[in-house]
Amino acid sequence: MDESRRQFLEWLPSFWSRETLIDYDGDEQFVEEWVQGAWVGYQVGLHILQQQPIAAYQDDYGNAVSAGDFDGGEDEMHETAHQEGWTPLVCAAGIKVKE
Repeated sequence: MDESRRQFLEWLPSFWSRETLIDYDGDEQFVEEWVQGAWVGYQVGLHILQQQPIAAYQDDYGNAVSAGDFDGGEDEMHETAHQEGWTPLVCAAGIKVKE
């Protein structure tokens, strides 16, 4: 099971109290159509967020770092983040990246 499905399954019980979520015939489809639809929507939304350009990073000291912190702007920010191994913090859509 991948990490995104595990997170979805942790979130789901707050909206659905039944234990019969997964169809156990091996195809990993959910029994309830609305749950399957929610899972597909969750995957699509996650994919879209992952395609957004990164607007800020978190450095090794926990500081948020953005393009305005560099004379070279975005290019220098991305290059430095890659070299230092910083964690992506915010996508351009304003959504925090959860890892």
